[in-house]
Amino acid sequence: MCDMLPIRKGASPQVLTDAIHRIKSTPDTTLNWQQLDSGERAGVCGALIQEQGGLCAYCMRRIAVNNAHVEHIKPQSAGFGHNDPDSVDYANLLAVCDGFEGSQAGLTCDRARGDRPLTVNPTIPGTLEGIRYKRDGTIYSDDSTIDCDLKETLNLNQRLLLRNRSEALRSAYERLRVMGAKRGRASVAAFCKQYVEEHRTSAAARVPYDGIVVYFFARRARAAG
Repeated sequence: MCDMLPIRKGASPQVLTDAIHRIKSTPDTTLNWQQLDSGERAGVCGALIQEQGGLCAYCMRRIAVNNAHVEHIKPQSAGFGHNDPDSVDYANLLAVCDGFEGSQAGLTCDRARGDRPLTVNPTIPGTLEGIRYKRDGTIYSDDSTIDCDLKETLNLNQRLLLRNRSEALRSAYERLRVMGAKRGRASVAAFCKQYVEEHRTSAAARVPYDGIVVYFFARRARAAG
């Protein structure tokens, strides 16, 4: 598993359904994302954030409506003045962070991606297989195309992300150390197994940078048999 733990898309929120109806009902108006007003966009973004457990779909930083925006998995194929139904298809939308805009560390996530196509897709679990972590926070894949998505297109090995993932893993292992000292190794293995099962399936249970924790906890659980 990678930073992008699977995202289960739900039904389109009412704010998007209403916005599409408004746009379609307005004469001489094309259907595309740019036609949503700021309140409608914020409403869609909020629904996406809730669906994703409050984390960026790509790097798993904590996000909120005031520091996030809507990303299109399939890039917007047309701009103002053209119909682009994919741009208002809820299945095509994710909430993402600001990509470290203004930081000297370099842009990440969709700010690094631009309109380049992606093979890796958090709404398609199969594209997340074969992705690995190193203990220093480095993320990579055995698949060369996915590896390029992670390292180049999304720049997920940017130094701040490396630091934050490494710290998340360190904190998680400290928790295991304390638990093991109090309850024994069997309790640690059981906890790791439960954590992985819960955090892979429930976005609401996830914490920032949970991908690396889930990856190493899964290895720990497997090693315990």
